Amino acid sequence: MDYPFQQDLFDDGKIINDGIYEFPVKDAVLAVYDLQAFENDEFCWSFATTDQTVVLAALKIGETFDVKIKRPFRRILHISRFHFPPRVPDSGYGKFPIHICNDDPRKDWFRITTSYEPGSKRTESRLPFFFGFKLFGFRNQDRRPMWRKFLSDAVIFAQNGDWGTGLMHVAFSLESFIDMLLIRAYKPSKFPAVYEDHLLRVGEKREELHALCHNILGRKEINKLYDLLNKNIFTLRNSIAHGRKNSEDITSDQYVQSIKTAVEFIWDLDNSSRKLLMPVMHLCNPSSLINQTLIKNCGSNAILAKRSADSSHNAQRR
Repeated sequence: MDYPFQQDLFDDGKIINDGIYEFPVKDAVLAVYDLQAFENDEFCWSFATTDQTVVLAALKIGETFDVKIKRPFRRILHISRFHFPPRVPDSGYGKFPIHICNDDPRKDWFRITTSYEPGSKRTESRLPFFFGFKLFGFRNQDRRPMWRKFLSDAVIFAQNGDWGTGLMHVAFSLESFIDMLLIRAYKPSKFPAVYEDHLLRVGEKREELHALCHNILGRKEINKLYDLLNKNIFTLRNSIAHGRKNSEDITSDQYVQSIKTAVEFIWDLDNSSRKLLMPVMHLCNPSSLINQTLIKNCGSNAILAKRSADSSHNAQRR
């Protein structure tokens, strides 16, 4: 879908029809969270971070290659990699088995290391070795709501296979979100902050849900919703926190079920928060950065790299 999103995309019951598939936007958003059962998924890193940068590099195999980042990151969480042909005749793409890796990135640079596989063909040309690198991380101060930061942390832990700690952060996120809505509801009454804090501390979740949902759901439906949240999120969180379970006992399926339950709750309860549940992908294709000058220079020993414009979720929202 094109970005920035049209505001009506977040309306209740909004349907997307691309001529092949027809589906509710809400179902599409929820389906993205199934991907977190797989490590190093770009949608998940895009959701978890606020900034992305795309780099194109023409590599000379056997030499280290240092990429200087024009706008330094505060923290880089992940680098994904793409290999593609330069779209020129006889480039040699795919004929040379190589190994490629990058060191742990610094704030303003990272190093790429390459080598030929033993016994493979070799070449002095750079044309077979155009690689794109997409960096995911944080640059400026993160001003997202606290519940959204907890949800990002949940995804980060999940991407590293730490399902139990991810589920804990899903619970933190949901509690923070509920508290945010309660404080919003308290505002017209002009309670002192100390009294609001008291209400949040002693409140029972079932009754808090009744306070938030009584205008849109009946009592039985609210009790059923509470039971669902309790089963998929809070009971498991409490089992870990109280020492009945180890975080390693939580499976990827339990984690995915917990975050999808939380995301659906947030989507249904607060229209203004829906846009924060969308992963925002930087749409630049690294291969689009290849031009004739770069192709011509691939015959030389010059260090060749061309960077796309940086993108950030905060800037895109503006």
